[in-house]
Amino acid sequence: MKAPPRHTKFDSTVEFMKKPYHFISTVCKEHQSQAVTVRLALRKTYVITGPNAVRFFYSGENFKRKNAMPHPLRATLLGKGGVQGLDGAEHLKRKDLFMSFTKPQEILRLSRIVDAQFATGLAKWSTQDNVPLYPELVCLLAVSACSWLGIHLQTDEKEIRAEQLRSMYQDASVIGLRHFKSRQSRRETERWIGNLIHDIRRGKLNVSDTSPIHRIAFFRDEDGELLSEKIASVEALNLLRPIVAVSTFMIFAMHALSYYPEMAKDVALDLKFRDHFIQEVRRYYPFFPAVAAITKCNLDWMGVHIPENSRVLLDIYGINHHPELWDNPNEFNPNRFNGKTWENLPDFIPQGGGNWRSGHRCPGEFITIQLMSVALDYFTRRMDFKLNLENPNLAFPLMPPLPISEVVLRDVKPRSPSSIQIYPV
Repeated sequence: MKAPPRHTKFDSTVEFMKKPYHFISTVCKEHQSQAVTVRLALRKTYVITGPNAVRFFYSGENFKRKNAMPHPLRATLLGKGGVQGLDGAEHLKRKDLFMSFTKPQEILRLSRIVDAQFATGLAKWSTQDNVPLYPELVCLLAVSACSWLGIHLQTDEKEIRAEQLRSMYQDASVIGLRHFKSRQSRRETERWIGNLIHDIRRGKLNVSDTSPIHRIAFFRDEDGELLSEKIASVEALNLLRPIVAVSTFMIFAMHALSYYPEMAKDVALDLKFRDHFIQEVRRYYPFFPAVAAITKCNLDWMGVHIPENSRVLLDIYGINHHPELWDNPNEFNPNRFNGKTWENLPDFIPQGGGNWRSGHRCPGEFITIQLMSVALDYFTRRMDFKLNLENPNLAFPLMPPLPISEVVLRDVKPRSPSSIQIYPV
């Protein structure tokens, strides 16, 4: 087997940062190969895309995750020692813990908390002239996530914790002061959660023994040992941070409604169409650009050879827009999911791919979908408003790229949904 084509630039870090969502598909197209060798942060990296890439990448026999992600992201977005960077029996044991948080009754409990926070928010928004939607969503999801986890936030700390959780995912990939703000947010929130874990274990803080925070505090690894307070805090944040990040998908959903207002009625009344709309938002809009892993052994794929202990990046965004996998991939079309079950589409990977329980696929996908449904119920059925979005273009190359102009709601009024029939799935 031959080596993959080598990208011409000595190091492509700047090129990647300029176009993170299009870099892999661009260089692969340029070299007419599904795998290309590049250097990122001076490290040799193999980037892959196209048909068969997902199945190859998510084979547990081919790849491991420990230390695969760049250190700046482990120091901000993911934290160190969390489930995303584990392999083998250690990963399976920890993943079982996270899968227990995504049981239907837990998702229902969280969605009811989020619904109540939306109702509280709607009452407040109806008294305001202008409502900047994104920070409002960030805060209500942070409060909801903490409540669901078993953490009570004081009134004066709600915005502080919301901003810290936002910064961990939104500022992590930005070069400069915002990146260091993300690191500081990570340190402060790990210290905060670590202190709570400490108090729970010593009986100084009473929480329900069925709450996620209690179950994390007393979780034992494959050796029968409690997690360190630091690792326990990382895992608690692996619940809090992604729930707050759903605010990004909610903004993307509102963005789509602004372009396709004729879809709002079907989103409001037809739950099957609403689900298709949600899946298309997750496919169409840019969330994760790529995901990394390390080869366990020498691998041959699509006519090229990738050596053992090599870093490989899978093109998440590019595969969700690949013309060989999707008809008219750059068109927003919820009906492409008609007659399909999204869980059974192997190349639909907005939050990663593979198996939820045994692999590294994000178990929070079902939470994301349910919370997006709650938000869309308010956006299309339970409130009236005027939308102000002066520049709707997405702010590439930020990760994730929200609209350049802030999404602002005006003249917000609650609408009684009692007379509106929802068509069941």
